[in-house]
Amino acid sequence: MTRFTLSNGQEIELPPHDEFYAQLIARNQGLISDEEQARLRTANLLIAGCGSIGGAVIEPLVRMGAEHLVGEMRPERPGRGRYPSAERT
Repeated sequence: MTRFTLSNGQEIELPPHDEFYAQLIARNQGLISDEEQARLRTANLLIAGCGSIGGAVIEPLVRMGAEHLVGEMRPERPGRGRYPSAERT
């Protein structure tokens, strides 16, 4: 087990990465072949529009086992109010 400290100070333990990944994708067995799962795990995925719409696409991809998401969030001026840190970019 590996210990992590969350931003709120709480400490949690997680299994090693490959063991955690195996638990994460266990529900995919029978729906996604081992070959497809390996392709999803190693694919570089670019999701355009990672705000309100793109974010809804990212979560299921990660839950399905995607590990390599590529991109940068740069909200346009009208949407910056939703992202406090965006004012610094």
